[in-house]
Amino acid sequence: MPRFPQNLSNRNHCLLYYDFCLQLDISRFLSSLLPVVLGMFQCHKVTKLVKLFRSMDDDDGTVLYSDIKKSGFQITNYILDLLHEKLETLKMDFNLIDDWKGFLAERCLKSVPRIEILSKTVSSEKLSSLFNNIENQLRHVHIHSKVEGPVSTSLNIFRSDVLIFYETSWITREHLLGFNGKYLCFINPTFGVEEIIEFIKHWKNGNNTTFVALLTVEVPQEFMDRGRFISEFDAKPWDPTKREKCFIYEKEITDKQNVVADLSKGLDFERDDGLLATIKIRPSRNVRHHRFQITGVQDITSDLSEGFDFERDDGLLATILIRFHIDYATISTEIHKPKSPTLQLQFSPSTRYILIPFQRAPRWARCEGRRFTGTIDGVKHYFRCMGGDDATVLYSDIQNSGFQIASYILDLLHEKLQYLKIDLNVVDDLKGFITEPCMKSVLRMEVVSETVTSEKLSIFFNNIENPAKNVHIHSKVEGRVNPNLIIFRSDMLIIYETNWITREHLLGFNGKYLCFINPTFGVEGVIEFIKQWRNGNNTKFAILKMAEVPQKFMNRDRFIYEFNAKPWDPTKREKCYIYDKEITQDIVADLSEGLDFERDDGLLATINIRPHGALFQFFVWHKRFTVTE
Repeated sequence: MPRFPQNLSNRNHCLLYYDFCLQLDISRFLSSLLPVVLGMFQCHKVTKLVKLFRSMDDDDGTVLYSDIKKSGFQITNYILDLLHEKLETLKMDFNLIDDWKGFLAERCLKSVPRIEILSKTVSSEKLSSLFNNIENQLRHVHIHSKVEGPVSTSLNIFRSDVLIFYETSWITREHLLGFNGKYLCFINPTFGVEEIIEFIKHWKNGNNTTFVALLTVEVPQEFMDRGRFISEFDAKPWDPTKREKCFIYEKEITDKQNVVADLSKGLDFERDDGLLATIKIRPSRNVRHHRFQITGVQDITSDLSEGFDFERDDGLLATILIRFHIDYATISTEIHKPKSPTLQLQFSPSTRYILIPFQRAPRWARCEGRRFTGTIDGVKHYFRCMGGDDATVLYSDIQNSGFQIASYILDLLHEKLQYLKIDLNVVDDLKGFITEPCMKSVLRMEVVSETVTSEKLSIFFNNIENPAKNVHIHSKVEGRVNPNLIIFRSDMLIIYETNWITREHLLGFNGKYLCFINPTFGVEGVIEFIKQWRNGNNTKFAILKMAEVPQKFMNRDRFIYEFNAKPWDPTKREKCYIYDKEITQDIVADLSEGLDFERDDGLLATINIRPHGALFQFFVWHKRFTVTE
């Protein structure tokens, strides 16, 4: 075994950080798992290179060694080419690389949009040497280091889309005024408020039309003087007729989804070309941690967990870190022909995926693709890999080994199965299928059989230990379904074919969100459902939604009469209903035309009828108004 310390921080190392939303524990992945990389051990291009790999696990990840010195970039380029991916992030200590020009000339580094400098101290000469040799414009630059010596204001980091400084003692007025990107951020700035005012005036006078946000965190007390900024810029409180309450960050900049800043307390001013700006000041209870903001930027940090290492001639250790992440892990009967349960690993919405059918390769494919061996739980498998435009398909020669392979891969990835999409008529032993250990984590289940018997539906769902949070039934169901079936306790239940739904099923629902597409039952059942909610004490229910409803559901007067419902009163609730994020992301419903009523415990409900879309909705307001900071 290699002599490798448990704690990476105990040795100097340079870090190449890959955060391309991939997928797997790299050393096991290379040695025993998927053909996308397993093929490298047979591929003639690298048989001379990869003579020996050794790996070592610790609590957080796996380190993989090659016995070939100076082979790190060759291995890196090969893996990225196999996975059709690009290097996304480079994190490094400046002082570990001697030849920056040669380092940056490596093919895989030409695609890097984000660089982080982690050195405690670095000379301005080294900083310039690095960034002057970068061919493409960087989008993200993070400088954690103290820089010794003058830094040119024309250095290309000041044209990055996002520039974040964690140590600011070397930043001057000229650096501020020379910034020509979108987002600028300083942590614990050492310069004064006068420089900030001059920066804002520089923008106000017509410079930098691409600029979006300045954020300074842990600022001195002098930044908290609102009166100073009101005086300097004739800034006014928020006017809702001129802008939205919240500023929505660009997703490409934050690397996160739907980050917003509440600017209702901000101070606004316009420049001559009509561009509006907001200054936001957030004093902290801890006087040392104030925040000054012109709209804002979100600092994104990364967790370093898994990687493989190689050494330079002088003994310095370099770590190639690959952080793997599964965006979508499902078992489905709908993605392979002939129909068979198939594990699908989707790494991100834009990348290839891997399919592992729970069957042996069809006869026509047994001489196709790449063949290799692997051992799972002591059993030797002969795998065959077939490549397509969007996916790689992996077959084992061992019959009925699908769940064994699926569980092994999910364990390696430290991931859980999230989704199940199943034709119940394809599986013979439904009880055995649903009681497999990896099924216990499934959050969303879809039954996609064209027709299924109530007996099969009951066998399947009665053997689930915990109610799935999200259940979709696309099937026509033949026979009577027990209203006590566990699906009626799911958080979300969506029925696409409703001929089997009865009054008892409606009244027996005990989840949060219920949806019917093209309901075949009548309006009387819905009125009874709403009355049951009004007369009861169910504090969990949130939404009933029905699409493609008959015309009789469009009679507003009937619902006004039955529930003494009133038009929207803005003092009692907001205009828009925001769906629970556990149910769906960032969807709102405009209920300004809705009809409201309250039940005895004060819970407010809204009936919304949309004739244009043949849509009927019933909402319960668990929060009548959005709470902001």
